[in-house]
Amino acid sequence: MFAVFLNDLEDYLDTRANSGVVLENFDKNLFQFIKILVLLYADNTILMSDNPTSLHKSLNDFVNYCQEWKLEINIDETKAMTFGARKNRNSVLKIGITPLENVSSYEYLGCNFAKSGSFLTMRRHLVNQAKSGSFLTMRRHLVNQANKALHLLYKRLYNLHLPFDLAIKLLDHTIVPILTYSCEVWGYEDLALIERVHCNFLRKLFKLRKSIPLYILYEGTGRYPLSIFIKPKIIRYWLSLLKGDPNKSSFKLYKCMLNTPTFESKWVKNIKSILIETGNIDLWEQQDTIHSLSIKNRIIQTPIDQNQQHWHSQLEHSNKG
Repeated sequence: MFAVFLNDLEDYLDTRANSGVVLENFDKNLFQFIKILVLLYADNTILMSDNPTSLHKSLNDFVNYCQEWKLEINIDETKAMTFGARKNRNSVLKIGITPLENVSSYEYLGCNFAKSGSFLTMRRHLVNQAKSGSFLTMRRHLVNQANKALHLLYKRLYNLHLPFDLAIKLLDHTIVPILTYSCEVWGYEDLALIERVHCNFLRKLFKLRKSIPLYILYEGTGRYPLSIFIKPKIIRYWLSLLKGDPNKSSFKLYKCMLNTPTFESKWVKNIKSILIETGNIDLWEQQDTIHSLSIKNRIIQTPIDQNQQHWHSQLEHSNKG
């Protein structure tokens, strides 16, 4: 019912000349244009613009829309956030006469975004992706959440005297999903923060010293680095993106990043890198004609085999090994 009421919101905002966030790029004979006014997921609504004046107008139009269709805005849960330019960060947005809190970070669908906007600078033209600290705030947030969950897990392990195999199973079903939440998007970044939580749990569970090399820790406990399982998740998402609705913003943005040489997307480069590493470069070259998602096993097994080869190499060249 809620989706029915919000179904024409984007058209409503568009017909009232709201600018939204516009990404456009000229490359030889190709012109790419994407305009994003609003993001909708269930009852989460995000209004977007690249300047304060336009955002004020979009917000006023949204308020009018809600009044017309007898919808109520939860003002206490509504926040304002400005990415990038410092001069606009103190701009006050209001719903009626009520000012909105201007926050430095915001959690949307479980993902934490920081006001630095380092993951992408959205302006009138596509620009180079910014420095590598892109989703650092997000990864720190996930680590904090996982550590809270670990506290409860440790209590259960010690109080119930659970065996090792069950403890590992609980790790995989309660902690790893937290650590890897939405990794399809940020998994191309440095995973050291995430992996540290994994390794600390293994050391504590098996009462191992911190000085033990990681490759011995993994082999001795029958584990693999979490990156081994994050890579297939990224590829599966990429494949679902290719085979999904071409009218979705995510699909259009991917095509825009892919076909714009001046825009160096680390996420796109990571997709290609994984396919090369796993011997599946043909999927990259033929991505417009992929017909099946059954190739996921090729992506899963190869990193495991490569990790085993790397382990044997480390063993041979290590005195401790």
